[in-house]
Amino acid sequence: MRTAQESSVLLKNEGDLLPLQKDVGSIAVIGPNADDLQILLGNYCGTPETAVSPLEGIRRKVLPDTVVYHAKGCVLADGMPLLEPIPAANLRPSTQMVAEMGLNGRYYPTPNCTGTPQFERVDSQINFTWADTNPLTGQWGDHFGVQWEGFLVPPVSGTYTLAANGFSEYHLYLDGKLILDHPQMEHHPILQSKEIALEAGRFYSVKLDYANRGLDPQMQLMWAMPDVDYASQALEVAEKADVVVMVMGLSPRLEGEEMPIQIDGFAGGDRTDIKLPATQEDLLQKIHALGKPVVLVINNGSALAVSWAAKNIPAIVDAWYPGQAGGTALADVLFGDHNPAGRLPVTFYNSVDDLPPFEDYGVNGRTYRYFNGKPLFPFGHGLSYTSFEYSNLQIGKPDVQAGDKVVMKVNIANSGSRAGDEVVQLYIRQMEGARSAMKLKGFLRIALEPGECKTVAFHLHTNQLGLYDDEMRYMVQPQAVVALIGRSAGDLPLAGTFNVVGEPMDATENKVFFCEVVVE
Repeated sequence: MRTAQESSVLLKNEGDLLPLQKDVGSIAVIGPNADDLQILLGNYCGTPETAVSPLEGIRRKVLPDTVVYHAKGCVLADGMPLLEPIPAANLRPSTQMVAEMGLNGRYYPTPNCTGTPQFERVDSQINFTWADTNPLTGQWGDHFGVQWEGFLVPPVSGTYTLAANGFSEYHLYLDGKLILDHPQMEHHPILQSKEIALEAGRFYSVKLDYANRGLDPQMQLMWAMPDVDYASQALEVAEKADVVVMVMGLSPRLEGEEMPIQIDGFAGGDRTDIKLPATQEDLLQKIHALGKPVVLVINNGSALAVSWAAKNIPAIVDAWYPGQAGGTALADVLFGDHNPAGRLPVTFYNSVDDLPPFEDYGVNGRTYRYFNGKPLFPFGHGLSYTSFEYSNLQIGKPDVQAGDKVVMKVNIANSGSRAGDEVVQLYIRQMEGARSAMKLKGFLRIALEPGECKTVAFHLHTNQLGLYDDEMRYMVQPQAVVALIGRSAGDLPLAGTFNVVGEPMDATENKVFFCEVVVE
């Protein structure tokens, strides 16, 4: 929870739209990520037993009389259908005498489902995340298998996308034909899908064989229905609401490693563009045109060029992939129970056109150190519900010997009406021509009550100023150094200089990369 709260970044808050009031009459929570648990975790993650989506977090936060509307609004990206677990109303058990909706599930103590099942039941949906626990034994890590059988009954005719997502192995049959096959164990869940034409009301026999041979057992049987007008649904609920929260961005289904995806902006888990997917951008503009107050929440594991939103949407929060308590943490931020102080660990650019070709692995022309343009949001950026003032920069001595330390002190005051945290950042420029790019050398997150002032001291060791020479020695040279202190790489109100003096010093065996930062 704390990690999710403290990593949330308030990118924009025009007119102090945030925090929202908990007694707001109605709120619409819209977007493909609003009720998706997968966007909480990203790639290479554990599987929690419980998780809270952004939608659920907001529902729990507002007062009982507040009406919360929800709509998906759009697909994540063109070519990426909106999948959801097939509802129980569209599943029938193979045993016709059973009155329950769902599929018959036979649970075996072996992955290959041989012998006698340990138990049988009707599962209303195939939407299981067992979090390293064997459902047969309740124990950690045991292997098992499940066979689900029954009928799929589509509510409308059209082209559906049938999908399965599981770890480790699965085989999906429709009317006796194998349509999705994942026969081997991978190091992460595998999502497969297939478009198929289905007739309304027809009973299609369905069988799903699942084998777990490792940890993290999970299995989902999903679909995307045909011809759903997600945008109209979103506009309808937005019209009713007093305020709209759009939950958009990326997803582990779009970015990751070794992924079978080839669509506009994404290739094999890599990104070929940094813009918000066109489907989401289009929906965002339509909702904005209604004239309602709009908050944009983005989920992402890398920079997003939300350039249109930065100009037109009054409030933007970057929630990243926040973890299992992400929905609760987001609601805390949106409604003011947590004052955001997260900072961007990367630069947000306006467009991929501002960057060198992706095939160029050099850093020239990119990152806060070498980017020469104006970023959308600079490295280290992040706002608060209060305000802070920086003053009284003091540099301990103008000249410091190579091998010694220089102490820089600055006063930080909370000039607003709310308690909040500030992340004080020290950057330096070494005045050595081509290698004079700005460098972050230290930072500290401090808590301040309204009206409170604290002194932050940066103890910078001159060994942090070493540069490699032609003989690969880490040398500290006599030089002039500019120190810049502020709240981001783009907001550095205080500056001072000092000189490193004396003979050049070889610091190869005594490198120091970050300075000690303390509150005095």
